Amino acid sequence: MRSERHTERGAAALMVAGSLVFLFGMAALAVDTSGFYQTARTMQTTADLACLAGAAELPDSGKAMEMAHAYAVTNWSEMAGTSLPSTGNPRSVPDGTGNTIVYEVLDDETMRVSVVNRDPTTFGRVLGTDSVNVAQQATCERTEAPSGAGVLPMAALPGQFNGRLHDCAAKVTGNCGNLDSGSGAKDWGEAIADGIDQQLEKHHGSRNQPDPQTGHAVIDCPSAGPCSAADTETGNMQGKFRSGLETRLSRTAGASCTIGGIFNCDSMADVFGSQPPTLEAAVGTNAPGWWEPSLYGNYSAVRTSQYYFDGDIAKCDSPRLATIPIVANDLDWDLGDSSGTWPNGKKTMKVVGFYLVYIREPDTPGEVGSGPVIADVVHLGPNATCNGAPYNPFQTGLTSESVKLVES
Repeated sequence: MRSERHTERGAAALMVAGSLVFLFGMAALAVDTSGFYQTARTMQTTADLACLAGAAELPDSGKAMEMAHAYAVTNWSEMAGTSLPSTGNPRSVPDGTGNTIVYEVLDDETMRVSVVNRDPTTFGRVLGTDSVNVAQQATCERTEAPSGAGVLPMAALPGQFNGRLHDCAAKVTGNCGNLDSGSGAKDWGEAIADGIDQQLEKHHGSRNQPDPQTGHAVIDCPSAGPCSAADTETGNMQGKFRSGLETRLSRTAGASCTIGGIFNCDSMADVFGSQPPTLEAAVGTNAPGWWEPSLYGNYSAVRTSQYYFDGDIAKCDSPRLATIPIVANDLDWDLGDSSGTWPNGKKTMKVVGFYLVYIREPDTPGEVGSGPVIADVVHLGPNATCNGAPYNPFQTGLTSESVKLVES
């Protein structure tokens, strides 16, 4: 007859064996789960990069899928050598071992990349699992944003800009301070959204004085001929002004924030990378040597309300950044001349300078047309650049493309 102590030893052995199996299983699960997590991160990066690369080629769905696949195989060595089907939407690319990539174009601006990695287990075989499917996906959107530096089809008289754009009530003339949108099919409202089509240059008078801000010589402007000037536009354009400004400020690609998901609300600090100091804080209480009162007005009146920037602009394509031409009806206008008045009807206006402005108001669509549009002037220093390149405030309003992840 077995002793009681021998029986207890057998029971203890069974308990230890069971515990070891449980502990080993938990260890296996922990090790494998950690591996799956690392795989998931790698697969998400692959999906994100492939999706962003592909979306940049939309609306051409074929090129979008080709570019996405090129990025995917670069970042996922197991898929090297696989081929993308030439037709279809979606298109699936398996590697024959359980790994798969699926490319799907959802519309002209959106695509999705889904990846499945057949990840083998290390210790999971103890629990009867040889491999696990690790699935990730990314959805990307291609958007178009106007060049923020695009010249608005609105202008200021020399020395008279008060920060209000399209202030018809103050001008009471037919053209209301509006400029022709330029040649081509773009109408005035679209020019508000994207910038005018013309390539403008600024000119002083026949005495060929150097530009006060840069010190460079400017081209003489004879009394006859438009001299790269812009014509005024007739009519008050209130309807087109409202629709154009709503379109411009609804461009939210790359925005630091949005108002209700509708309006770009980049702050001045967001646009420039840091808050520009006022003129007084940057250059002092006395006007700097480049300050020309006949162009910019009385320095003492604006030194604490206008700003100065001399670095690299962080968001050159922000729709809240724009150029306002300074124009004169007198083609012989020169530095020191009077500002003159706005002419009635369609007249040629000579471009003699510019203001770089940050559009501070409106913040919401409901404010467009119901109140003044306020723009803060930012004067540029000699080292001001855009993405490291010399800044050209008179560049045309070219459209820039942007892609972003909308789901990952």
